[in-house]
Amino acid sequence: MTGLRDDRGGAARTSVPALAPGLAMALGLATALSLALALAGSPGEAAYAAAAEQRVTVQAITLEAVPLQRRLSAIGTLESPADTAITPAVAGRIIAIDFSPGSVVAEGTILARLDDTTASAAFKAAAAEQANALAVFQHDEKLLPLGGVSAEQALSDASALDTAEADLAKAKALLDETQIKAPFTGAIGFPEASLGALIEPGQAIARIVKLDPLLVRFSLSQQDMGAVHVGERVELTAPGLAGRVGGQITALGQTLDPELHTLRVEAAVPNGASHLKPGMFVDVEVVVGGAEKALLIPAQAVVPMGGATLVWCVGPDGRAVRKSVTLGRYRQTMVEVVAGLKPGDRVITAGQQRLEAGVALRVTPYEPVANPELSPADH
Repeated sequence: MTGLRDDRGGAARTSVPALAPGLAMALGLATALSLALALAGSPGEAAYAAAAEQRVTVQAITLEAVPLQRRLSAIGTLESPADTAITPAVAGRIIAIDFSPGSVVAEGTILARLDDTTASAAFKAAAAEQANALAVFQHDEKLLPLGGVSAEQALSDASALDTAEADLAKAKALLDETQIKAPFTGAIGFPEASLGALIEPGQAIARIVKLDPLLVRFSLSQQDMGAVHVGERVELTAPGLAGRVGGQITALGQTLDPELHTLRVEAAVPNGASHLKPGMFVDVEVVVGGAEKALLIPAQAVVPMGGATLVWCVGPDGRAVRKSVTLGRYRQTMVEVVAGLKPGDRVITAGQQRLEAGVALRVTPYEPVANPELSPADH
């Protein structure tokens, strides 16, 4: 370096030699590269950010083996064990109708009354005849030991008393038949005759239907008939019916349908609340055998694809994995998996439409969709 004196008389300055042109260019490129890397971040951070943006949110359920009883399914029809027309035994004019359509009445309740003027008069006359015959008979009983009446006369008077009592019983029965009563406890339908109408024996005033219990009749295939016995439990479901209704098999057919090769089955179903009505179609499940361990998944997790049945699962690395499964029995919103999955697998139940194999997942717990027509145990 060369010391130079300032022309204005100041101290000498030290000069810096100029850089070579190639070195200056290299330093400029290094500075630019460092700035670009600082702005972009490290390669690892960029990859993590990209993966986070690609995560798909799904719901999943962890499988565990649960007890599941074998069930046979069928479609059944509810029927009343007693459904009959209410008719008078005698002709007469209707003077009173004492029921409301749809009401439940007890056995023996008077539902309608006929004009009893004639029957009442006949009953009174018969009662008078019987009273007179009884008095004569009692008088004969006192005189016969004393010889005051012959044995033949006493026998004739006893026969007259028997006749009078029979006539009185007949007159009372005719009078009672002017009161039309419920033959059993049941629900009354709409009136089929009007107040003041003249009605004949056998002509319907209304219908009465026994509602508790009801009978459900259904058929099972020939291959299942060996698994069903009298006394086994059935469970019914139907649209508009909350939860399940239980019943018990009461009878099995003795022959198979010659065309369908099915067995006729009848079960009694308690219906104290009258929620069930005769004529309803119901889904019937017959509970047979003991409970077995099974894997159940929500039916919404199943993804049909061509001829295959698939489900999406959460892999060990948190990414989407597609698996082929074989399904078994359905249980309301759940379905049995008999092959393709194992306990501990995490099955995706919502969000499948956005998945591809290997996609990273953000997993949230399975949230069943509430159905007001199902009991909590059915979800």
